[in-house]
Amino acid sequence: MGVLRRMLMDNRAGTGTWFLLNKQGASAGIVVIIDDEQESPLGPIRVSVNCEELDALTDWLAPEG
Repeated sequence: MGVLRRMLMDNRAGTGTWFLLNKQGASAGIVVIIDDEQESPLGPIRVSVNCEELDALTDWLAPEG
């Protein structure tokens, strides 16, 4: 969860943010968050989120430890 929270915070722009998922893991039903596109041999899945309450959404998705 720490990696997801950091990515959501680092990639913020206005009311939006994004993170990357490993495509190979996703095809097997496993969520693998990656820092860099090169970490996914098949290419990453980019998940973009737009929300007026981005802080609340971040806390819900990846609560502080």
